[in-house]
Amino acid sequence: MIQGIPMKCSVLFLLLWFGTGLKPTFANPHGDVVPTDGENRPEQADGSAPGIRLFPATVRLTFGVPALDITLDVDGTDEEHRIRSNTSPNLGIEGFYAGFGLGVSYRTEPAAESIDARGKTAYRDYQFYYYGKRIGGSAFYQDYTGFYVEPEGGRDQCDSAPGCQLLPQLSMTNYGLTGYFVFSPRFSLRAAFKQTARQIGSAGSWLLMVNTNRLTLDNPTPLPPPRWAPQLGDVVGLNKAEFYNAGLSGGYGYTFAGERWFASPVLFAGGSYQHRQYTDFGGRHSDSSVAANVVIKLAAGYHGDRHILGLVALMNSVTAGIGDLGLQWFSGTVEFFYGIHF
Repeated sequence: MIQGIPMKCSVLFLLLWFGTGLKPTFANPHGDVVPTDGENRPEQADGSAPGIRLFPATVRLTFGVPALDITLDVDGTDEEHRIRSNTSPNLGIEGFYAGFGLGVSYRTEPAAESIDARGKTAYRDYQFYYYGKRIGGSAFYQDYTGFYVEPEGGRDQCDSAPGCQLLPQLSMTNYGLTGYFVFSPRFSLRAAFKQTARQIGSAGSWLLMVNTNRLTLDNPTPLPPPRWAPQLGDVVGLNKAEFYNAGLSGGYGYTFAGERWFASPVLFAGGSYQHRQYTDFGGRHSDSSVAANVVIKLAAGYHGDRHILGLVALMNSVTAGIGDLGLQWFSGTVEFFYGIHF
């Protein structure tokens, strides 16, 4: 049952690329191919003159499944404590016109049996985008409340006695800014991420990503299990934490472009300076360290003259540590989409 509660609103500030002499590269509103190899010639039938085709207007229908997991571990041991969200699929619609876009999605209700066994995660996700010829960026806000602890036997153990531990008051909030730089104009972020442009001819580019964000965790009771007290000491009482990150990552993106199909894998890996404040049995603390970050994006499907159909997957992993306690956040989305160009 659709609840009608907005989960994500994205306003995509997809402005026109600019070429030499400050002339718009995509000035033609009819979506003509503009070569990106420096030559003013039309695209050949064999795709030997890569270019980007911009469509004046696009509407996308989406069906997505988001996920957020937090994994705790103790340095030097194999023990893990997995905290998972019980999110439900989203139905969404996105519209793009003259370089701008707006998307709204609605959260569906999990099955009653799932809520009884794993609780219910309420979440909001707002994102604003801009993609240019060489630069792009996004501003985001995410808020998740309600998690459960996965038993050692896996999440299916929640369906039988004694069930799994619910954390209905645990909240995670994450907001910040991300920027991209593309070294080669032959690779289109807009075509790879949202398919509102079509890349003619296979091409890729080295990429840079800069990011800054603030992530908070808040729960009325400690998050690590009590049995870890001998290894962690006061940190076993961790129940509140704030993480401030500023990072730089390198990566590579490539679009395999066929006559009517495409596949666009993108990978980033890097690190960030992380300052954190947290509360445990010893009181309030503050320290800093370096955290690792990995981002994987993949889009693939059919891209015709008017219709698009395919799959987008996004995975983001961040690792950090407080004393001997290791923390890893994993967020991901799998989204199926259908769209039409006008």
